[in-house]
Amino acid sequence: MGRSKKALPAAPAPVVTTVSEKIPPHDPRRSILLFGEVDTDMTKHLAEQMALLLKEDNKSPICIVVNTEGGGIYECFAMHDLIRACPAPVHTYGLGTVMSAGTIILAAGRKRYAYPNCWIMVHEPWFVGGELKAGELKTDMLHNEKLSSVFYGLYSKYCQKPVEIIENDLNSRTIYFSATEAKKYGFVDGIVDLD
Repeated sequence: MGRSKKALPAAPAPVVTTVSEKIPPHDPRRSILLFGEVDTDMTKHLAEQMALLLKEDNKSPICIVVNTEGGGIYECFAMHDLIRACPAPVHTYGLGTVMSAGTIILAAGRKRYAYPNCWIMVHEPWFVGGELKAGELKTDMLHNEKLSSVFYGLYSKYCQKPVEIIENDLNSRTIYFSATEAKKYGFVDGIVDLD
């Protein structure tokens, strides 16, 4: 005799909304502005400002406004980790242009937004180079592969796309996303409503 099969419960119906959430501009009272090159000065500025805001209130959200043409990979990883480790929720806002290493900082926010006229530029990662001996070149190439793997892994996590798709999309290419395109791709969760 066969066992009787119990019917599985029906899956809940998806929630469909027709009205998009209005996203307000960042709160200037709890904001940190990251403008310029991603470097050790910017990393230090972020760490100091986060410490001050957390000392005042370690529960209310912190807004980080990013406008950068990119910079150092190690510094962007450091800022990413500072944002992710923060006990208060951190929301990131792209303003003007967010390029290269700056996209990892933008992606680190618990909620990630772009202002309507923000442009986000991503490209295939490239890091160490210069005049190197043969042994050094091989070591640096292996290190670059590890860094690329971290970079692609973070993009994959935040854009919710397989690593293979991210690698394929960025293979020897530079891509500029408008705010709307960045939302569609998954770099940001929403676009700030200025009306």
